[in-house]
Amino acid sequence: GKTYTMGASGLPSVPAGALQLAIKGIFERAELRATEDGVACRFRVSYVEIFTDVRPSASGKGNVCAEEVRDLLAPGRAHAFATVRVDVDGQMRLDGVSEHEV
Repeated sequence: GKTYTMGASGLPSVPAGALQLAIKGIFERAELRATEDGVACRFRVSYVEIFTDVRPSASGKGNVCAEEVRDLLAPGRAHAFATVRVDVDGQMRLDGVSEHEV
């Protein structure tokens, strides 16, 4: 569930979530490659929340889903129709969402 994935309790008695463990593993592997092979890695990240709102349709028949992509690294900004695309380098991008080098 979300609580386990995010692991955002901040309590030392609560284990890290899947997200923290995955990021830790990525950086440990990058550090190992830098030490053993002399390969330097650079990382750019985005952090988003996809919120889905389901409401009854105006006609009363069925529901209408609206998704909002919230940029969690740029508070106050929300993009209702962000699009996923592949750039010229073959990397997945979410248009309109900030990226930060870490």
